[in-house]
Amino acid sequence: MRFFPWLLLLVLPGGLHAQLTDVETLDPPRAFIRNAGQWASVFEYGLLENGNAAMISREGITFYTRSASLLEARAVPVEVRGSGAGHVLDIARVRFLEPSKRMRLRARDTSDAVAHFYRGTDRARWYEQVSNHRRIAYEQVWTGIDAIMENGPSGCRLRFDL
Repeated sequence: MRFFPWLLLLVLPGGLHAQLTDVETLDPPRAFIRNAGQWASVFEYGLLENGNAAMISREGITFYTRSASLLEARAVPVEVRGSGAGHVLDIARVRFLEPSKRMRLRARDTSDAVAHFYRGTDRARWYEQVSNHRRIAYEQVWTGIDAIMENGPSGCRLRFDL
């Protein structure tokens, strides 16, 4: 997600005007965001960080990283894709070979933080109060094995729990 310091114009009583030019911006939480319709429907969760993304679907994980790639996928979240020319990405996919038919994708450790996505002036394209999660689990990828995705200070990692 991009965060921009905004120039804020305050109108005070008596016609006085004051400008705030040094607005502090906060880094977004390092959390997996539920897809409430703000991204392509194939993705159930996404992790956006430093212009990169990990998009999670039932089929697996797709990583988008900024580098010298030849194409830009349509499914890339606009927060990663950017609006100008020259934004190129490398795309890597992780798929589980012959997963169990009982495999389920579940969010774990729901955060108090929520995300809001505002696209244009059409409120139908606004998504508010979208849940954030600290972990995403592929439960029963194979019988007795869960794959857990976590994001922490050292980055995103995938571990297997037996």
